[in-house]
Amino acid sequence: MDAAVLGLLDANLQARAGIAGVGRELPARRDRNVRGQVEAASARGLDVIAYEGGQHLVGHGGAENNKELMELFHAANRHPRMKQLYLDYLADWRAAAAQLFAVFSSVVGYSKWGSWGMLEHEFQDPSSAPKYQAVMEFLERNPRWWSGQRGEPDEPRF
Repeated sequence: MDAAVLGLLDANLQARAGIAGVGRELPARRDRNVRGQVEAASARGLDVIAYEGGQHLVGHGGAENNKELMELFHAANRHPRMKQLYLDYLADWRAAAAQLFAVFSSVVGYSKWGSWGMLEHEFQDPSSAPKYQAVMEFLERNPRWWSGQRGEPDEPRF
């Protein structure tokens, strides 16, 4: 989106427009990326797990210093629609036969370096944290759907 256009919109409109665009684009990317990774891993006898999974709205190459862009990304992460984006992504992850999904990060404040936390601080009201709401809802509705590692029991032995 052009910077001049962004300057004309208030933060709420920007977040709605930005997150709507992500919502339109994401399903096709999910299908290509997740299913492609599962197919490639399966062909090699490997499982697919996610490490530091989640959204990646962050400026780089100098764009991290663009305050308007940073505020747009923060607003998008706080927008209620982010919950459905996360729920859809996690459902597609499961449907593609991928396994463990480690979300990055549980609690961390937003900055120019990213909006990574499901919660922005440990005292945040979960009703204002759409990513947290989505992950908790997904976990409640989706107990572990995969078995143990290939050739290993479902429960670890210590």
